[in-house]
Amino acid sequence: MSPDLAATRALALGRPIVVVSTCGLRAELVLAAERATTHAVAFLVRHGTGFLRVALSDDDADRLDLPVMYPPGSRGAPERDCVAVDAAHGTTTGISAADRARTISLLAASTSTPRDFTRPGHVIPVRAAADTTSGGTLPTALALAGRAGLRPVVATCALVSSSVPALLAGPREAREFAARTDLALVHAGDPHTSRPLHRQAV
Repeated sequence: MSPDLAATRALALGRPIVVVSTCGLRAELVLAAERATTHAVAFLVRHGTGFLRVALSDDDADRLDLPVMYPPGSRGAPERDCVAVDAAHGTTTGISAADRARTISLLAASTSTPRDFTRPGHVIPVRAAADTTSGGTLPTALALAGRAGLRPVVATCALVSSSVPALLAGPREAREFAARTDLALVHAGDPHTSRPLHRQAV
């Protein structure tokens, strides 16, 4: 099975995947936002930096009234962090894996409204461009979620080094981590991720 197909199927099943940046300087743990569970989010936090971001389109961000942090930048910028949010209902402090899983799921839901969130919170929405040719990890992750038949909204957290926890994992450690945890791994900007995939193939 090709890496991109394995990653697509994993996202559809609610499993995290590993996406390595084009420059190879970092790797991201990625989860389809609408498949977020307490267990999956805890996995991202345990093996990542703990700084959870949720990539989504400008249209979804506009619909949910998610303003960009200062300075606002241009609409066409590849990534723009928005004001952090928590789910307005069904959470406690907002920081637990269960609370953040609920917030992430709401960010992915097509029926969510601005009133479903409080600000500031513990999850960072990111307005992300969908251009996979840019070589960024977020566009690749969004493309894979779309190919899985899911809404193109993903939760992401940078993978930390297992040998030097103060540093981020490089490509070699990312490959070793993916093999050890049985996670699919793809490289950002791989042209295969932009090819259409029929939903029944997942």
